[in-house]
Amino acid sequence: MDDNVKTIIISAIVSATISLLSALFSYIADKRKIIYTEKSKIVSDLIKEKYKGIEEIRKVIKKMSRYEDLCMTEPDNVIIKEYKDKKMVIPEIFYSYESLYIFTSELNECIGNYGHCIEPKVIVFLIKLRNLYMDYLILCQKLKVRDELIRWSAIPFYDEVRECDRQLEKYLIQTMNKTNSKYYARSGFFYELYMKKYQRFFERTNLYKTVYSDNSLLKVIISKQDEIDRVVSEAAGEEKEEVLKKYYEENLAKTPIDLKKRR
Repeated sequence: MDDNVKTIIISAIVSATISLLSALFSYIADKRKIIYTEKSKIVSDLIKEKYKGIEEIRKVIKKMSRYEDLCMTEPDNVIIKEYKDKKMVIPEIFYSYESLYIFTSELNECIGNYGHCIEPKVIVFLIKLRNLYMDYLILCQKLKVRDELIRWSAIPFYDEVRECDRQLEKYLIQTMNKTNSKYYARSGFFYELYMKKYQRFFERTNLYKTVYSDNSLLKVIISKQDEIDRVVSEAAGEEKEEVLKKYYEENLAKTPIDLKKRR
């Protein structure tokens, strides 16, 4: 085989090799470009979902900052005399069974829709808050607590509900200021750490003690429910309101409430 033939063969092999390598590199580059584009789209959608979730949660928890003054909303003949002409405020969400149920349902919806894209410290706080409020609702429903009892029993909850609102707002702003976005699972070291941290936080609240303590204010009131229902059923007309007033004064007026903290 002469030199010209060898040169042609070598040139063909080199050309074919270069073509194959070019095709391979082009395929790899295109593949990486597609992966990068898809990943960028996923991250972009996740970031949009994250900020949408934060705004939705902020709309819901904004209700925690609103209040009702019972001395303005309740009839004069059921206002406890020790509290008359004073500002007796409760969280608006505790004004009735329905208002608390709606708020708890909205919390549950936010957790379900955005729990995968918002940091665990926010979601775990919401989960603990939802569980506590839901247990309170179940307790009230089980014992057939009337709306007026829910309102008056919520007096000690005002400050702690405001504190929950401030805590959540701070966490949401911190999360919003972070540009990164990830998928989060409801498990792992940090998830369990936040579960323990917020469990201790809520155990110190009056609402937690009301739900889980046998000698809580609500349960003391509920223990006399049958007697009150019997007396109210025997009363007629305006006498029913007087019975309820006496009921409130005998039970709620004994509850230590620091009026100086009311805002």
